[in-house]
This record gives sequence, C-alpha cells and structure tokens, in this order.
Amino acid sequence: MRLAISVPDPADVCDGQKCTLDAGQEFTLAVELVSVPVTGYVLAESWVEFGPDLTYNRTKDPANELVWPECSPGLIFRAIPPDMNHVDISCLTGLLGAPPSFYLGTFVELSLSCSVSESSTDVFLFVREEGTAVGPGSVFTAPVGDDGTQIRPEVDGLTVNCLAAQTGTSTPTPTPTPTIDASSTDTPTATATEPPATTPTATQTPTLDPNAPPTWTPEPTWTPSPTGTSEPTATESSTPTPPATPRLQPGDTNCDGSVDPLDAALILQFVARLISGLPCPDGGDPSGDGVVDATDAALILQLSAGLIDALPA
Repeated sequence: MRLAISVPDPADVCDGQKCTLDAGQEFTLAVELVSVPVTGYVLAESWVEFGPDLTYNRTKDPANELVWPECSPGLIFRAIPPDMNHVDISCLTGLLGAPPSFYLGTFVELSLSCSVSESSTDVFLFVREEGTAVGPGSVFTAPVGDDGTQIRPEVDGLTVNCLAAQTGTSTPTPTPTPTIDASSTDTPTATATEPPATTPTATQTPTLDPNAPPTWTPEPTWTPSPTGTSEPTATESSTPTPPATPRLQPGDTNCDGSVDPLDAALILQFVARLISGLPCPDGGDPSGDGVVDATDAALILQLSAGLIDALPA
C-alpha cells in the first residue's frame, strides 16, 4: 500500500521530487492513492506535514478538498492544529456494513501558497504510529469482516522551493547618444548635442526665507474616552465574574458543542472497534442506559432528522 504527494497545478513546476515556485505563488498539493489493500478499505486517511513557511488556504467545507468518490457524505473528518502547519483528512465509505473501496487515484487536493521570502520546505506524509488505534496519521482501515485491521502505507514526499522576488537587480538600459552624420554640411542643432537651456524645476533647490516662522505638523492629541471617569460607577466590580463552564451535551462525542451525525459516526466506529475511544466519552451515552452502543447512535440520527425532539439523557 502506498500514498504519494504531487503538485498538479501549476503544471511543470516539479523536476522529480523538487518543485520550484515564485514567492507568494499559490499551488495545489495532491495526495494520491497509488496502491491499496487487496481486501479493500472502508477508511482512508492522510496527514500532510508542510511546516511554517507554506500557507494552507483552508476551505470552509472539507468536502471541497476531498476527491475520493466513494467517501460517504457527512463522514469526512478534518483535523487542523492551531499552528496550521499540517492537516489531517479522513473519510469512511459508510457506517456499519459499508462496502469496501478499491479506488486508486487522487484522494485529496489542498491549496497552499509559497512564502513571500525565499524558502525551502520538505512536504511529506506522516504515518500513524504502529500500535496506535486512534489519532491522526496516514492509514487505511480494512473492512470490519477482516477484523478492521489498520494498515500503515508506504509514503513519499517532495521539496518545495520558493524563489524570492528579484527587486533592484536589473541593469538600466543606457540612452543612446545621437549620431551626427559627418558628411552633412549642416551645423548640428542644440537639441542633439547640448543640454536643455534651463534646469528642470524638480532639481532646483528651494530658497528658504530666514524671517519666516517655522512650521510643523502637530502630533495627534489624545482625547480621553467619555467613559473614563475618575469615580467608579455603580455597575463596576473589582472582581470579574468568570464565564460559566459550558455543560457537555449528551450525544456530543467529538466535543464540538453540537450533536449531529458526526457524533453518531464516532459511536459506530467505536462499537465496530475502528477506534479505541471517543474524544468526549461522557457524551457517548445519550440513552442513559450506561452502555455506549448502536442504540445511542440511532438516537442521535433520529434527533438530527427531527424524528425526536430530545435525547433521553
């Protein structure tokens, strides 16, 4: 099994695994599924590392970045760290009993931009560590009938060189000197050999009047805010009131503050042993029966579809 990365747009900027672009230039980085498990896969995941010198042009919807045609709508997961130096995208073919995929080709396409100054960046795919059942990283997951085995692919990388903009290095073209025909009996005119009679006003030195008063541009005057009074008002308090800690909603298994089909998908992955735990396990039992199972996922899906008004827990 193998994943590879390439730069399909703009074309012809790469020589092997070395790509050269202009400073600030935008380009497309693609993750390709070169070979896949012989038994197929129900989940594919890619983690792309690109460092701080390249800028990730994040789209609002990760579905705009995923090309894999057999990804089930609503089951796309995208993880982006605060430093924006890498992005992890994964998707499932479906929930329990979903058919395996054997697709080969482009998996995701990411929009990146070169740094505005000269830089060289190694871009590569990070592979999930062996023995780690959950967490980001490039990996395939075999169908549940094949024990849901996680398969770590071989990966490659490339180097993106951003060329600095060339400024102030060009040599000015000299103005040609008019040529006088020696065989001509006419006297050359002043416009061909003599400088202008008067000096352009742009180069004249202005005459200062010593008796004139000095002038200057005054500094901006700071005006205090009308609310800044010396005496505290009755509404002021010396001790700020801390904000109330939001209560975790039953059914919110991914800790994003909402209950939706993504939470149901996580529960079903947990039940099918595709993942070893839930990001927010306290939200995984909306039925309140003390067990996290497919019933909890079904309740969340019914709530999302408007079939029920609230969860039991």
